[in-house]
Amino acid sequence: KDAYNYQLTYGTFKKATPGTFEVYAAYRKINSNIYPGSTYDTLDGATKGWLVGTQVGLAKNVYSKLEYFMAKDYNNNDQKKNLFYGKVEFIF
Repeated sequence: KDAYNYQLTYGTFKKATPGTFEVYAAYRKINSNIYPGSTYDTLDGATKGWLVGTQVGLAKNVYSKLEYFMAKDYNNNDQKKNLFYGKVEFIF
């Protein structure tokens, strides 16, 4: 009941098209009883915070993703969590 995601995105990223990109900034809050692993790469349950990221098409069916997430674990006395996340994905 109190989980949400506000995101502002610029660009049109397509996984299969080289040269496409998007950059985005988001504020996310995920409740402790939600498992976000299938939707968000950089988020655990019971966290809230700011995320900035980008995705870029490198070649046909090859893309990269880079994110930085500045969060607090609100079930653990607002313990700070900072996470860099990057990947290169090949699609077959």
